[in-house]
Amino acid sequence: MLRRLDALPQTRVLRDLAYARLGAGRGVDVGAGRGTVVAELAERGFAPVGVDLSEAMVAEAAREHPGHDFRVGDAYALPMADGELDWYHAERVYIHLDDPDRAAAEALRVLRPGGRVVVVDMDMDAMSVATDLPLLARAVLGATCDDLANGRAGVRAADTLRGAGFTDVEVLPYSPAHTDPDMVWPLYPGPGLAIAQRTGAITAAEAEQVVAEVRRRGAAGTFLAVPALFVVSGTRPA
Repeated sequence: MLRRLDALPQTRVLRDLAYARLGAGRGVDVGAGRGTVVAELAERGFAPVGVDLSEAMVAEAAREHPGHDFRVGDAYALPMADGELDWYHAERVYIHLDDPDRAAAEALRVLRPGGRVVVVDMDMDAMSVATDLPLLARAVLGATCDDLANGRAGVRAADTLRGAGFTDVEVLPYSPAHTDPDMVWPLYPGPGLAIAQRTGAITAAEAEQVVAEVRRRGAAGTFLAVPALFVVSGTRPA
């Protein structure tokens, strides 16, 4: 699934928007996962270091992209010295952080004066789907958002960066259209089905209706989901 996501044209557009705001030089990709972003940035002339909390993911990234620098590390305590880096990049990471302010403060710490920060993330509460069951869809999406540590990370990222001390904060919204339900399933209906049932927002029968509609629309070619993504950038002041 991650490989398919990386290969989507929508992902390519999103990353092009983010990379264009990084500047140049040496930096860190936080939540590096399989290492795709690190490899792409290296191809563009950057000097990236990939950091991920998972030892297994770091090992996989090193296998898939030999010769690149991957390290086990925490978004709250990066393995870099103060002012060491020229840029900081985090894609779909802050949505999983229960203390994004602390992560942004850590970004400020590792950047040199004038260094660039780019946070790319979603607002799960603003995701849209084409549906004949709007109340049920809203309940499922809301349950997914509420279950995440920071479900509205994308729309909140500008305030997060400003609060950490970054200046020249720019917000660029990006809402790609997805027509393949298999690619979107982890977001909708995905885990929200079970969460919404557990909280009493929908019944088991209503969950079956949601799944049936997604499958019907997928088969008919009428499925449409539009996540709300934000590319948020800023500068570490002198």
